[in-house]
Amino acid sequence: MALVQSMTPLDIDTPTLHGEVEAKFKVFERDGRYILQINTYGSSKRQIQGKVSQTLQFGPKGLAQLKAILNGIP
Repeated sequence: MALVQSMTPLDIDTPTLHGEVEAKFKVFERDGRYILQINTYGSSKRQIQGKVSQTLQFGPKGLAQLKAILNGIP
């Protein structure tokens, strides 16, 4: 699990598109701040079906940066 406070651009020459997986999200309040949590789940080929693969949490700073990034996408 990771709480994202800030992000920097990723410098890769040949980005690849990954396979599709299920994702679920929850917005909750903790200590007066809102947190967006996104859980991703393994592919259908994973040995343990339905197991969480990654969990990302975005606090106020991470959310603000994520909004700015998304607003810049045409």
